[in-house]
Parts: sequence; C-alpha cells; structure tokens
Amino acid sequence: MAHVATGLLVGLVFGGTIVAFTYRMSPEPLTAADLVSRGANEILFPVGCSLVLFAATALGKRVQS
Repeated sequence: MAHVATGLLVGLVFGGTIVAFTYRMSPEPLTAADLVSRGANEILFPVGCSLVLFAATALGKRVQS
C-alpha cells in the first residue's frame, strides 16, 4: 500500500502540474476527453511504476533466499 500511495502522491503532484500547464499553454481549448485521458495517464502511470518496483524488489528478495 505504501508504494501505491507514494505513486499516487507523485502522480497527483507532478502529473497534476503537467496537466495544468498543458491546459494553460494550449493554443486552443482542450476537450474534456483529452483532459481526462491526459490526467489518467499522468496520475496512474507513476502508480504502475511504483508497483513494478515493488514487484521487482519482492521477486529479488524471494530469489535470493
């Protein structure tokens, strides 16, 4: 759970910032679908990365013992 929470926090902070900058700097208004897809990608991708790191660490410990 700690890995999921950390990934979610990182995604919310940095992904939210990226989505906000994308929205503000876009020359034409973005559609709601575009904002939702970008937001999901920027927020959920760090969660997936943290789960991959957790799985790799757990597997490495299991192989060593």
